[in-house]
Amino acid sequence: MLARGAARQREIALRFSLGASRARLVRQALTESLLLGAAGSWLGVAFAYWGQRTILRFLPADSSDALAATPNATVLAFTLAVSAISALLFGLPPALASTANNPAARFLWGARLSQRGAGPPRALVVVQVAFSVVLVALAALFGHSLLCVARRGPGLSQSKRICFQLRFSG
Repeated sequence: MLARGAARQREIALRFSLGASRARLVRQALTESLLLGAAGSWLGVAFAYWGQRTILRFLPADSSDALAATPNATVLAFTLAVSAISALLFGLPPALASTANNPAARFLWGARLSQRGAGPPRALVVVQVAFSVVLVALAALFGHSLLCVARRGPGLSQSKRICFQLRFSG
């Protein structure tokens, strides 16, 4: 969001000069942030449904019964709440920062930045790449562990087992 705000400095300056208020520009940036967060949360929920089914196919049939949990309305509500909070948390500061300065100065500054070819700060790029590498490594380790569990049995005899369910009235 910071990089998008920095890249849109000329557009924001032009909107200011055409008479748009700061509140309107902040609302527009927040709307974009909320739409991006909503799309991400819906894709996350779809991935959770798909991932749960895929993971259960890799596990032995005996252990898949215990893990047959599906995302429900509570999970969906939590996902949407976290999505909205994160969109506001990460969308509001860049929106306020990109609309804070003098429009004429920002228009000139945006022209200078576009001539220099400046992008997002290097520290931001380094942090994003570091998080991406960690996530890819964790995903690879999870996949390897899942394959190891699928190849091996549960490690105990299941011939004389008893299964039961407890239901509590509340």
